[in-house]
Amino acid sequence: MKLKNRLVTAFVIMTVLPLLLVVVLGAGILQLNNSSLRRNYNVDNSFLEVLTSPMKILDAVTQELYEGMSDAVLENPDAFLDDTFCQTLNTRFGQRSSFLLVRKGDKICYNGSGGALMDGFERLPLYTEEEESGDPLYMNIGDTQYLVRHKDMVFSDGEQGTAFLISDVYQILPRMRPVAVQIAFTIFLIIIISASILTIWIYQGILRPINELRKATHEMEQGNLDYEIKYNDDDDDNITLLCQDFDHMRERLNETMNSQLAYEKNALEMMGNISHDLKTPLTAIKGYTEGIMDGIADTPERREKYLKTILSKANDMQYLVDELAEFAKIEQGTIVYNFADVNVDQFFFDCISEVSLDLEMQNIRVSYTNYVSKNVAVAADPEQLKRVVNNIIGNSIKYMDKPEGTIHLLIENEPDAVKVSIADNGRGIDEADREKIFERFYRADAARSAAKLGSGLGLSICKKIIEDHGGKIWADGAKGVGTTITFTLKKVDSEKKLPASA
Repeated sequence: MKLKNRLVTAFVIMTVLPLLLVVVLGAGILQLNNSSLRRNYNVDNSFLEVLTSPMKILDAVTQELYEGMSDAVLENPDAFLDDTFCQTLNTRFGQRSSFLLVRKGDKICYNGSGGALMDGFERLPLYTEEEESGDPLYMNIGDTQYLVRHKDMVFSDGEQGTAFLISDVYQILPRMRPVAVQIAFTIFLIIIISASILTIWIYQGILRPINELRKATHEMEQGNLDYEIKYNDDDDDNITLLCQDFDHMRERLNETMNSQLAYEKNALEMMGNISHDLKTPLTAIKGYTEGIMDGIADTPERREKYLKTILSKANDMQYLVDELAEFAKIEQGTIVYNFADVNVDQFFFDCISEVSLDLEMQNIRVSYTNYVSKNVAVAADPEQLKRVVNNIIGNSIKYMDKPEGTIHLLIENEPDAVKVSIADNGRGIDEADREKIFERFYRADAARSAAKLGSGLGLSICKKIIEDHGGKIWADGAKGVGTTITFTLKKVDSEKKLPASA
């Protein structure tokens, strides 16, 4: 869930959930108080009616008691002069938070309140000869409100009297303090439940991923780039996407660091190899030069041999220096290409012609086959493309292990490109090494190639140049059979016929 939607949902939960809980818990409180009313006062009115119409409920609660008292008055008024009878009746009234008070003439002859609460009783209604004298009356005596219901009567001696049913309003109604406690507890419970639900939900959706991010950054700070952030791929919220981006960044950084470490390791190896490769020709140049200076080369033929050897070793050193310079340009991205329309047949024929004589002197036979029309051209930098061909052929010479070597250059047609293959019958390459040979500093057989002149940069330079030309380069072959390096170049004309070979 997106962070915006999560916040909207949190707002809805904060407003709707408390209302729902108030309704549910409020209904429970009302049900409990309704049960209390039925149990204590034997009335069917709801607690809500008690809160909205309390006097109506008071009438209902005391109606049964009043009817019992009225029946007793009608049956035997003198019974209210008997303390035992009055005490029994008062005990019954006490179950409903009420008490009995009997007045004879202008004196109180029985006070069920235990003699208390006499202040204000002089305001009790006087005797009336009306038959209906039991209408409820509310009186405030001190801080207490009472419901007073009375029944007038005439004793056997002819003196008038009144029986009073007096109920404590605050006692007979459910007390407000327990209700207030229940309400306060309900509100507190609602707040706790709502806060707990929101806390858990926000923690799962926001705080937990943030904690994961914090832990990941700490691990990265300690140099541990293998620590993976745990997140749910099914979610599409902003924080999950942030975790995904952070984890992808960690992976890229890890790859970059590993590549950098590998690069530094290979660079050190390259420096060692180049130091060794430069030391060998330098030693030879120094030795042959000293031989000339010391007069060892005392004949024209020997001097010529020494000078040719010095030139050959200088050329080897020049090759290494040029390769390093080209590699530096690749690393800095400063290779400058001068693209032109290069005739395929003429260009590769010239490349082969230039090296054929030298190769034949090394007992390596060269052949050239072109299946592309003679007027097909490609967009290329001739100098850089020639470097590619020379590097590939140089590799073939370097790893040639046959007494009679062969190098074959084949050009084939493709719909929008030409495919150039340079195959040899050298010692070949393992399948596992086919992709790696284009990596910087890589040597397929370090132990066997240590004596070979080279930095391990040749094919990586070829790959960079071909890719900058919009083509592809790959290797085929088998161990002991030979190696074929193939690359493609884009055409600049529309002719796609396949004529016979040149």
